[in-house]
Amino acid sequence: MPKPPKGMFKKGPSWYFRNRSRGRDQWINLGRDFQGACRRYRELRGQELPETRLTVVQAAQSWLQGYVRVSRNTKTNRWLQPESECI
Repeated sequence: MPKPPKGMFKKGPSWYFRNRSRGRDQWINLGRDFQGACRRYRELRGQELPETRLTVVQAAQSWLQGYVRVSRNTKTNRWLQPESECI
C-alpha cells in the first residue's frame, strides 16, 4: 500500500482526514477502502487528478528525462533508452 497523503490517517479499519480550522481538529471519515478514501480525500481538499493519456513510450521518455537524468550517469542513460519497436 502506498504512503497516504498528508493529513490522512488510519484509525482502526477506517481512514480519516484531519481538517484543522479555527484552531480545532475535525476528523472526517473517508471509509474503509484505501483507494476510495484517497478519492474522497482529494474531493475534500479540492484536488483533482490530472487526466492524461500516455503511451508506454511517452511515459518511459518522460521518466528518462526527469528522474533518470538527475539520478543516473550518461552511460546508464544510453542503456535505458526505450526502443519503440520492442514496447
